[in-house]
Amino acid sequence: MMMIGKAWQAIRPSRTTAVRCGVAVCTVTSGRRLRTRASSSIEVRLRDEITKLKKTIANKNEKLAQLEADGPALVRTVHDLTLENHELREQQPANVVAFRPRPVEENR
Repeated sequence: MMMIGKAWQAIRPSRTTAVRCGVAVCTVTSGRRLRTRASSSIEVRLRDEITKLKKTIANKNEKLAQLEADGPALVRTVHDLTLENHELREQQPANVVAFRPRPVEENR
């Protein structure tokens, strides 16, 4: 096993590993450092964009769960109002004549 500085991890020989050393990613094979790739500005921007999108997805999932929870209550309210409307229409006095008669509903 080989240790080089604080940022390096113990590396097994005969294994290729990417390790983080500071702000760069270093590729190591058989205990030797082959190349160092610094984090580019594009990579940093992409990481920021991924973080932002993960937060957006979490917020959307939260709102979706709330909407799904509110659905049954909304259906009950609409049903209650429909029943109340139907009852009020049936309570019309017999001596009231409508200007325009209701259309006759046909059975489909």
